[in-house]
Amino acid sequence: MKRTITILALTVLLATGCSKVEMNQLFRITPYLQMENKGPETLADDIIAYSFYADTVHWRLASWDDAIAGRLTKRIATGMRSDTIYYDILTGQDATTHELVCGPLLDQPVIIVLCDREHKIYGWRQVPTAANMDETYVNVRFRPWKPEVRYDEAKWTMVNEFITISDLDDLDDHGELEPRP
Repeated sequence: MKRTITILALTVLLATGCSKVEMNQLFRITPYLQMENKGPETLADDIIAYSFYADTVHWRLASWDDAIAGRLTKRIATGMRSDTIYYDILTGQDATTHELVCGPLLDQPVIIVLCDREHKIYGWRQVPTAANMDETYVNVRFRPWKPEVRYDEAKWTMVNEFITISDLDDLDDHGELEPRP
């Protein structure tokens, strides 16, 4: 009887304790471009993405130059070379589906950075990674018409640091850019 209980206990331990936990997640991002408020959305071209094994509490994107170079800066600088880190994974855009496939993400936390090279808009998001989760599908929208330098877009922080005062002067009563003659 004692032997049967021991064998049963070992079987339960092996069945529950030996399941393999893997961090091997892909983030599939479909980027869209909307050129005017309430205008049509099209699939965005010329987008690149970087993934960093870092968090937004300790690291930040300081500028467009950092975003396009795949570089994060420590929020509290110490004057050391380690105040800057470069991307862990560079992601290209699939020419057929326009998807950006970030990964495999093997650790956490992860910051994903996207750059629209044509419109010079970049965005970032700290993403959750989960064990034994294969793929996560996410959409992101680049909106060059937005009158803000920095805005939130469905959990993404988007930055258009090249928007000019003259662009802001051209806003109509609804906050949209008026066409220039």
